[in-house]
Amino acid sequence: LVVDRQPVIVGGSVGFDGTVSYLIEVPLTDRLTGGVGGALLKGATVKIPVTGTVSEPRLDTAALREAVGGVLRSVAGERAAERVGTFLERLQEELRR
Repeated sequence: LVVDRQPVIVGGSVGFDGTVSYLIEVPLTDRLTGGVGGALLKGATVKIPVTGTVSEPRLDTAALREAVGGVLRSVAGERAAERVGTFLERLQEELRR
């Protein structure tokens, strides 16, 4: 799956009742981090749990922003952390389609 020109890997399951249990893996690419800190983060991925239902999936964005934001701010700066936040919003929109 590609969201906002960023590749993501989605795995998990859908229950007979429509509940979802997914894990989305997002590689921390130069594009996502704005090219800043790319060498330090090369090969790293972030795993995002998704729960809820098929019609209303929910990303655990709070935990993800905290984990990724702290790493990116220390390595790549505030701008890279903002880009990740924007990407997460687009990913949530894509899941709702």
